[in-house]
Amino acid sequence: MIASDPIDKAADSPPISFALLLAVCSMIGPFAANTYMPGFTAISQEFDVSMVAVQQTLSVYLITFAVASLIVGAISDALGRKTVMMGGILIFFLAALGAAFTKSFELFLWCRIAMGLGAAVGPVLGMAIARDCYQGHAAQKLMSLMAVIFALAPAVSPIIGGWITTNFGWRFIFIFLAGLNGAIFLLCALALKESLPLERRQAFSASALIKNYGLAIKNPAFMAGVIAHGFCFMGGILFAAGGILAI
Repeated sequence: MIASDPIDKAADSPPISFALLLAVCSMIGPFAANTYMPGFTAISQEFDVSMVAVQQTLSVYLITFAVASLIVGAISDALGRKTVMMGGILIFFLAALGAAFTKSFELFLWCRIAMGLGAAVGPVLGMAIARDCYQGHAAQKLMSLMAVIFALAPAVSPIIGGWITTNFGWRFIFIFLAGLNGAIFLLCALALKESLPLERRQAFSASALIKNYGLAIKNPAFMAGVIAHGFCFMGGILFAAGGILAI
């Protein structure tokens, strides 16, 4: 990692550069959900589709993001954290460029689906890498920082998206998102080391994954946390969407 290698799992605090890198990776998903909302009207007019159709581009993004989040961790258990992290970031980068330059609403919709797929790697693998590298209080501090930035992303993204839309047009929002992910891709390539060695990897098994999720669903404490987090995350996005559409 950005910290010295090997990492001391008993360390009091992770290096701030390492913590910020994981936090930035984790915030891409919620950040990309809201950034383009100020451009909804312009998108509707340019593609000559209804606002309901434009809103579906947010729905498919969130659905893909949620479904992909269920499997990217297991895939990284087999292929390694860094490989899957960079692969997801690259998918997002290419999809954002596609959304920026497409002339077809149907292709724009597919690009949003691909962006949701790529965005899922950040929060899931950020947590996985944190657990790989730290334990106890150090891991709690690292995950707390990631959670704060994850929560702030939906709040600030419409502001940034509104400024970009006003000054440069809605397509530049996706150029901005592509550029941001391109920079993160380079940072990960240069500074992020693999946190899951070969001897600790596990072959991907769909049946085992389903079984583990079945056990998790039966855990009341786990499900309470999942539901609470889901309401907070979706509540923030719906509040931002409602506020923008009401303007």
